[in-house]
Amino acid sequence: MPGSPRLNSLILGQLSRAVSFRERRNRLDRPLESGDASRERVVAARYQEVKTGTAAPPRAQSAPRSARTNRGRSARVALGIGFGLFALLTGALTIASETVKPELRDPEYVYRLKHVRTWQAERPERPLVLVLGSSRAQMGVSPAAMNFPDEPGAPVVYNFGYRAAPPLVSWLMLARALDDGVKPRAVLLFVGQAETVTGGPAEVQVWPRRDGLSGADLRRLAPYEAGGTELRRALRTARINPWSVRWDAIVGELAPDMRAGAVKFESRSWEEMDSFGFVRFPVEHLWETKRDLLRENARAQARVTNRKDISDISDRAIRDLVARCRAEGIAVAVVWAPESPWLRGLYCPCAHGRIEYYTHVLESEVGVPVFAAPTHFAEEDFVDGYHLTPDGAAKYSRWFADTHLRPWLAKARE
Repeated sequence: MPGSPRLNSLILGQLSRAVSFRERRNRLDRPLESGDASRERVVAARYQEVKTGTAAPPRAQSAPRSARTNRGRSARVALGIGFGLFALLTGALTIASETVKPELRDPEYVYRLKHVRTWQAERPERPLVLVLGSSRAQMGVSPAAMNFPDEPGAPVVYNFGYRAAPPLVSWLMLARALDDGVKPRAVLLFVGQAETVTGGPAEVQVWPRRDGLSGADLRRLAPYEAGGTELRRALRTARINPWSVRWDAIVGELAPDMRAGAVKFESRSWEEMDSFGFVRFPVEHLWETKRDLLRENARAQARVTNRKDISDISDRAIRDLVARCRAEGIAVAVVWAPESPWLRGLYCPCAHGRIEYYTHVLESEVGVPVFAAPTHFAEEDFVDGYHLTPDGAAKYSRWFADTHLRPWLAKARE
C-alpha cells in the first residue's frame, strides 16, 4: 500500500536513474539555482508518477548514433555501386551494338551481311550478284528458283532486300555493304513505281528505321539531309538509353518466344530467310481483312504516284548508287519491280508516261541498263498488287533469270 517501505524502495529505485542520492544530498548544502530548481521539479513529478502508478514504461534505447551513421553510409555505397554497374552495362550495350554485336542495332542488315560473307568465304570462285530493293524485292526475288549451278563461274545471286526501302535506303544498304568488305561482281536495284516518287530529305525517308542507324550511317546520309538534327538526336537517345531502343533485339537474342506478335512478324525478314536472303510472303497467315488492308495501301500508293513526279532525292540516290558501283568496278542495272494487272490499271496515263520517260533518262543520261517489269503475270501471282506470292516469286525469278539476268551477266563478262 502507499507509504510502505516496499513501495518507497521501488520509488527510490526509479528516481536513481535521474538523480543520484549523493547529488541530492549535496544540493541541500547549497542554495538552489534556476537549473537545480527545474531539475527538482522534474524529479518531484517523476516521484508522483511512480507513486500513483501512472509512470510510462521506459523507452527502448535507440541505436547508437555511430550505428545509424554506418547503416546510412552502407546504403549510399550500395546505391552508388548499383548505379555504377547499370551505367557500365549501358555503356557496354551501346558499344557492343555498334561494334561486336551490331545485330542488336540492325538485325535485318547484319544477318544478311553474315550470309554474304559466308558465301564469299566458301565460294570465292563464284561471282556475287546483290539484289537491292524494298520488300518487293525481298519477297519477290528467289535466287534458288533461278537454278544457277553450284560450280565455279556460276553466279551467287543474293537477295539483300530491306523492308520499306526507297532508293535512298537501298543506296545506304549498298554503301554499308561495300564499306563492310562485300565485293559483288554485279548489283541489281529493284524499284517500284511508287517508290520513285518518295520524296523528302533523309530525316524523313530514314526516320522509320532510325534506331538501326550508326554514326557512320549519319555521315553517309549527311549530303541528303536538310540541315535538321532529328537523326542525330535519335542516335544520342539510342546510345543513352539502349535498353529501351534495343529491347526487342535483346529479347530476340535471349528469349525469342517472349516477343510480341508484331515484333515476331517483323523478325521474319531475317529469321525465316533462306540461304540466299529470300523471304516468302506468309500467305497461310493472310486473312481476308489483312489482304483488304494491303490492297487499300496499294490504292493509296497509286493515288500518290498519279499526283507526284519523280522525286529529286530518289533520282539522286539512284544516280549515286550507279556512280559508286562504277567507281568500284561493279556492273549495275535498274529493274522495275513487277506489279499486278489490277494495280497497273490504277495508274493514270501520265504515270505510265512518266516511268517511260524516266527509263529513257536512266539509259541515255546515266548510261545504266533498265529492265522492264513483266506484264504477263496473272493477278493470282500477287498478294496485294505488288508483293508476289511464294509461287509467283518462283515463277518471276525464273523468268527474270532467263530473260534478263543471264544475258546481261554474259555481256558484262565480255
